[in-house]
Amino acid sequence: MGATEIAPLDFYTQRYLAGTPCALVTLLSIEGSAPRRVGTQIAVSPDSHCGSLSGGCLDAAVHMEARAALEAGRNSRLALGERSEIIDLRLPCGSTLLLQIDAALAVEVSEAIINARKNRQPITLAWHDPAPGAQLLSAANTADFQHRYLPALKLCLVGAEPMLSIFLRFARAANVEATAYSPKLAISVTSDGLGILAWTDSLQGDRPGVMLDAYTAALTLLHEHEFELPFLSTALQSDAFWVGAMGSQKAHRARCAALAECRVAGQLIQALHGPVGMQGQSLAKTPELIALAILLEILTAYEQLY
Repeated sequence: MGATEIAPLDFYTQRYLAGTPCALVTLLSIEGSAPRRVGTQIAVSPDSHCGSLSGGCLDAAVHMEARAALEAGRNSRLALGERSEIIDLRLPCGSTLLLQIDAALAVEVSEAIINARKNRQPITLAWHDPAPGAQLLSAANTADFQHRYLPALKLCLVGAEPMLSIFLRFARAANVEATAYSPKLAISVTSDGLGILAWTDSLQGDRPGVMLDAYTAALTLLHEHEFELPFLSTALQSDAFWVGAMGSQKAHRARCAALAECRVAGQLIQALHGPVGMQGQSLAKTPELIALAILLEILTAYEQLY
């Protein structure tokens, strides 16, 4: 699929490895309401940035504060909103946001972030005093604030048109990276840059062509259900945190019976989500609503991993 916007931690990793100064700004606490949750981050380098902490009402000011911290080579804490010392920065919602600006992270923390992102492993960062900045959570470190950061959600799916391209466009809009396969060879040419790969023999064997790790969801969007069994069998026995399949209730019962005949364990078959997209089908049987309902189901399951 087309390129997605990278996460602030990945932006930080790229800049750190390139030797470019970069600050991480973390939303530590919220008094009132806010468009972003606690733990949200942005990364700011001297000439660019990644991520957003608001609906646009304060990001420019945060960028300026982060670049000032980079020039000073120090970590600091900043309140924005009702309790802010910056008189002209009041939030329309009347809230107060407490931010940590880490412009001088310890080397071991930066290296831990890099290793976690490279190996698609979670990492928990903790904050106590503003000056030391983010620390790795441990029994030895006192933490007033902490947040666990997960690897980015990835999707691996097998499907056919028109649902496949519709679903991938929604996934792209949600900034979710997807690897998609189709048994229809022509789709590789007509996919409008969505990156759909032609079906290969690797999907017919014991392993799919991609790694299904604990932060990857696997999905089939096929009407020819006989094509999905090898992929579903592999996905259910992988580390994928969510596995689902489209179709009717009748098709799902037949699918589960076929998986049992393939000697997939019963508890794994019970974990298969299906039929997915039923909320979209109950509203209107259009590919767009069904695709949106499926994507929402996956995003909800991913958020629950936090």
